[in-house]
Amino acid sequence: MQLKIAYVDSGFCRVVYKGKNSKDETVYYCLQYDGKNEGVNMYRCTNDARYHEPSYTVTPKKITVFEEPTGNSDIEVRAREYIKNHKLKCESGTI
Repeated sequence: MQLKIAYVDSGFCRVVYKGKNSKDETVYYCLQYDGKNEGVNMYRCTNDARYHEPSYTVTPKKITVFEEPTGNSDIEVRAREYIKNHKLKCESGTI
């Protein structure tokens, strides 16, 4: 699955991604910083039209391709580290 950045929510320390599942439905995931002890986690998010709230944690599959955030906010730096540490494929992109 290929995930593109939908938006960065620095206030809630998350990068929200959207992609298409095997049924061609739009789905949302996020990389969210959960504090010093928890670090960054990947969540499946709700498909609410306005806000995409984290619903439950998921483990990324290595076939997932993430658009890499390019900004310098704390969450964007942490998201890049998460992608690198999990050896996930990424594409450079801009928001």
